[in-house]
Amino acid sequence: MKRLPLLLLSLCSAFVVLAGDIRSAKELVAFADAVNNGADISAWQNDKGEVALACDINMKSVKHWQSIKRFEGVFDGKGFALTNWRTSQALFDVVADSAVVRNLRIDGSCSMTILGKGEVVAGVVANSNYGTIERCENGATITLKSEALNATSYIGGLVGRNGYVICDSRNSGNIVVEARSSTADANLSLFVGGVVGGMVKRSRGYYTIFRCENSGSISYQRNIPRTCVAGLVGRANRIGVRLCVNRGEVSAQFESAPGGLKGYSYVGGVVGNSAAHVQSSDNFGKVSMGGTHTIYGGGICGGLLEPKNLIGCANYGDVVSKCSVTSAVGGLLGVSKRGAHLINSNNYATVLFEGAEPEKGTYLAGVAGAMSGKKGEDFGPSLRRCNNFGRVESKVASDRIRVAGVVGSISGTDKMHAHITDCANKGVVAAEGC
Repeated sequence: MKRLPLLLLSLCSAFVVLAGDIRSAKELVAFADAVNNGADISAWQNDKGEVALACDINMKSVKHWQSIKRFEGVFDGKGFALTNWRTSQALFDVVADSAVVRNLRIDGSCSMTILGKGEVVAGVVANSNYGTIERCENGATITLKSEALNATSYIGGLVGRNGYVICDSRNSGNIVVEARSSTADANLSLFVGGVVGGMVKRSRGYYTIFRCENSGSISYQRNIPRTCVAGLVGRANRIGVRLCVNRGEVSAQFESAPGGLKGYSYVGGVVGNSAAHVQSSDNFGKVSMGGTHTIYGGGICGGLLEPKNLIGCANYGDVVSKCSVTSAVGGLLGVSKRGAHLINSNNYATVLFEGAEPEKGTYLAGVAGAMSGKKGEDFGPSLRRCNNFGRVESKVASDRIRVAGVVGSISGTDKMHAHITDCANKGVVAAEGC
């Protein structure tokens, strides 16, 4: 009779293994090989057809991880983590339209090092996501150093390039990007973000980033002509960003673009630039920028590219510009040129310019640097119930620098005026020489 409990225990253990849970690095590698070779993966699927982790997976023995090329099912980390992982490739290359990756943690003992040339698309969880990523966390440090980044690239803490939904996820890993190009291509772009680098254009319904958080530091250096750097999303494009928080420092230092090209860059606490709404999102991290690009920087968003809303947001992180050319910097928003609307949003932090005297106009303000509409359009920019409580200061004496409590410059179109309603400045405004 004493053998009966042992027999039952053995049967239960066998059932757990047969149910498809992954229990070791060896099993995870075998699963990846099966997917990549088009083999049967039923051995790793449970009764729901899902693939799941059964425990933390120590990846120390995996020296040359090969990404799962295209995943089309459900991968459930069950709250367990990959640990001691040194990689140059993501867990998944592509998360497909129908796929879901959830409850997965990448531990702080992990790191990703990328020595990229040409195009680089990289995130620790997935290089490209067209499905749903939910309740995932990355603690791994990501480092990219390249002297030949000659195609548009995307670097994100969780996902490099996103085409659908990322929700309830966070990044605490630091991201360090030093990328140089020798190609004189005015359209060459780089997108860097704590959660996702940038968005791809998709026709699939409504896609969004919501309830996500970054606490890792995000830094960029070198000379890519078009660069977007932010705490959450480098380039949101038409991805709506909602209920997100950045707590990490964001810094960007730009060198002269190759071939004498004029560089344009966006730096934001939450979003670099966006063609969609930014809603109910806050920044607590310092945002700093400098160099020889035209730079648009904001505590929440560097630039709104369409007539969209920045609504219900707050900035608590200092915004510091050390630019030597034209720039527009605001406590909330750097620039808008298509009649954007700022509503019910406040800045509580210092906005500071301490760069060189610019050749052309530079705008510095507690809420928004510069806002305008586009000729012929019916969308005029507006500010409603937005306030500044922080100090706004230029330490450079120049009649080319406009310093203001609320907005540095605002203008409407030939069809629609600009509007400022129920806004106030309650902070100190100071400028050298005044």
